Amino acid sequence: MLTDQHIAEALSRAYVRAIAGRAGLNLAIREYDYGVDGSFDEVIVRQNRRVESGFSLSFQLKASTQ
Repeated sequence: MLTDQHIAEALSRAYVRAIAGRAGLNLAIREYDYGVDGSFDEVIVRQNRRVESGFSLSFQLKASTQ
């Protein structure tokens, strides 16, 4: 059975994935945490192709049971 901390982390990652999907953003979650857990990247249409715009927002996940 997972620890309470691992469960909270899994739920927060799932929530971030849902937010990114709803907003139409590309999501990158880092494997190793050095202060940044991931980033949201804007997707635009350029010459009939979808590409990342180069603008991103980095984030650090926090989980709480409160």
